[in-house]
Amino acid sequence: MSDLRFLSEAQLAALGVLEVGGTTTRAAQAAGVSRQTVSSWCNHHTHFIAERNRRKMELVRAAQSLGAALLDRSLRRAADLLPKSDLASVTTLIKVLLSERSGLVGPVGPTSSGEVVNQLAGELHREFLATAELPDWAVFAIEDSVNEIGSDTSGGPSRGGTPVVV
Repeated sequence: MSDLRFLSEAQLAALGVLEVGGTTTRAAQAAGVSRQTVSSWCNHHTHFIAERNRRKMELVRAAQSLGAALLDRSLRRAADLLPKSDLASVTTLIKVLLSERSGLVGPVGPTSSGEVVNQLAGELHREFLATAELPDWAVFAIEDSVNEIGSDTSGGPSRGGTPVVV
């Protein structure tokens, strides 16, 4: 869970615009900062990212709840109107439309700053390995080290129980 104490009033204003589908430019105007600042928050500020994802998750859950109610209502209506042979097709169609695979309700990113740090570190790690010309033994050593760090379950990066300062 994100901690709002680490977010400024400007960041909260930007989040308010972004969570209702506003653009980065509109969020910047509402926050009184540049578009580049909001973009930086969206891509690099762990608490901002976690809070934005938490808010997305709330919207997804609300949409799923509404979708489930609509699905139930639609299925009841379809059962009244269609012959039994068509009901399976209608049921399948409605379920597909409401599923995560349809893109209407997609997966949401990490909702804690520790998870965001791990995700960003993983992206940097993959980018580094993709561009670096390293001997196989060095790649193996790096992978082994990353796996050791990533095995921590406390929500933040650590090595041997000692938190890693990122």
